[in-house]
Amino acid sequence: MYEVVIPLRIGLPAGVDLGEALDRVTSELAKIDESTPGLLDYAVSSDASDSTAVVEITVVAGDGLEALNGAVSWVRAAFHAAGGQTPGWEDRATKACTTYEIDPAEGQVEIRQLVDA
Repeated sequence: MYEVVIPLRIGLPAGVDLGEALDRVTSELAKIDESTPGLLDYAVSSDASDSTAVVEITVVAGDGLEALNGAVSWVRAAFHAAGGQTPGWEDRATKACTTYEIDPAEGQVEIRQLVDA
């Protein structure tokens, strides 16, 4: 199991509220979650003062790269479904992400950083 942390800087047209925009993205992510067995959980947080957000995705995958690719793809799909655009996504999204392996051992969760692109 893996945790992928995706930090984002959100560019919005004038008058568009960051919280409302991310609510739409989160609703679309919920739809993806319903039909995607590998997506176990997600959380979205934001900071309107600097137009940033962080999406955290818990994924079942064979390795960290598979988890990263799945998480980035699902988040991008949610942005598009919510009416957003993702110019330059291919170049920036995975470079900003951090992927952790979650290892339940002896009733505890150990988190080891795998990828810091």
